[in-house]
Amino acid sequence: MQTTCPKNFKLLAEVFEKEDVLDEKMNELKASIEALNKEASASDSKALILLANEGKVSAYGQGSRYGFVHDVFGFKAVDENLEVSQHGQSVTFEYILEKNPDVLFVIDRSAAIGGEVGAKDTIENELVQKTNAYKNGKIIYLDAVNWYIAGNGITSTQSMVEEVKAALE
Repeated sequence: MQTTCPKNFKLLAEVFEKEDVLDEKMNELKASIEALNKEASASDSKALILLANEGKVSAYGQGSRYGFVHDVFGFKAVDENLEVSQHGQSVTFEYILEKNPDVLFVIDRSAAIGGEVGAKDTIENELVQKTNAYKNGKIIYLDAVNWYIAGNGITSTQSMVEEVKAALE
């Protein structure tokens, strides 16, 4: 995740003479990310990011496609040895139970592209129900469109910050 202003944003702001609006929005976004990072970094909670897709799950760790939850937002990883991959590391529900995350961030790929099996049906099975995340109500279902399809805009990134922040409440 880029935390500096992309060139295309600057170009559009110049074309429409809205550089001041862009600067204001970018400053607001940076401040909210910094506040989230400070709070998440101070927490003892360990998180796991999952992509649910038609009954299967892939996990994402630091440095991966969704690793900015750890790298930028500041959540500690429940597993620092996950494969860094655009498509995540395929994992089992036994793995999730073994790692026992305090927080599960779940992206529902099926919801983003029109699949048949929803993330909640996939994730909240007998094994996952034994994890700290489930027991403490810390399974956070993230907006599939923002996370899977349309991320990296100012508005979508601000929404991502707000969704992830819910894990700290």
